[in-house]
Amino acid sequence: MVTPEKKKNRDWILAQAKMICETETRNKKDLENDVICWMYYYNKPDKRKYEYLMKRGNAQLPIYTVHIPCQRPIIDSLISQQGKRTWQFTTHAVDKQSI
Repeated sequence: MVTPEKKKNRDWILAQAKMICETETRNKKDLENDVICWMYYYNKPDKRKYEYLMKRGNAQLPIYTVHIPCQRPIIDSLISQQGKRTWQFTTHAVDKQSI
């Protein structure tokens, strides 16, 4: 259904946003997990996760953590392998003119 431009006011926008939110099937935990996976894929881990390694009592150790990305190279490798894979198929025809 197409809504005319003259009926698209603030209330219409809010109603559309509410409808989209109500139809979303994922919960907060699923969304948080998506963000974590995205961060690991793009090598942007949360530094707060590793603060326990750098603090001892009141002292801050002069070190930093390094995240070695493993997910993205593996996924990229699988994508390139899939792209190079030959696509094997067979065809069957009723007669020679159908080919």
